[in-house]
Amino acid sequence: MYHGPWQSAQKYRIWWRKLVSYGQLFFNCLSKTKTTKRQIAKHLSDGQWAEQQAERYLLSQGLILLARNFSCTGGEIDRIMRQQQTLVFVEVRYRQSGGALASINRAKQQKILKCSAHYLRCHKQAAINLACRFDIITIEGLKKQPTLHWIKDAFRA
Repeated sequence: MYHGPWQSAQKYRIWWRKLVSYGQLFFNCLSKTKTTKRQIAKHLSDGQWAEQQAERYLLSQGLILLARNFSCTGGEIDRIMRQQQTLVFVEVRYRQSGGALASINRAKQQKILKCSAHYLRCHKQAAINLACRFDIITIEGLKKQPTLHWIKDAFRA
């Protein structure tokens, strides 16, 4: 059964996508720098440690925790907290050798903004009459002696 020239073009596109993905897989296998499961696990555990440190610090400053690792299709917000009449969306970054603040570029800010909009849509009652603020917590240095910086109102919607 023949349905027209579009059917062969569609089959060609599917075939081409498979070929490209196999090529990328082959290229990744030949790559000299491979990320091991241990490296990924260490990176994730470092991030969780940093988020716990930031949460403890913010709680000691009087903020109230509303959500941890709120995720949506566009991304994730590390902590959502409340400080008096302000809803605070917190991004936590940890780097051993510095540069934690520079890692939050415009694309990351856009993801946080989209996720915060999703949170506000899902929690309309909780967010009534609250101002919103986007804070960044950077943690740099070794875990034994970390340096924590709290940047309030780091960027705006």
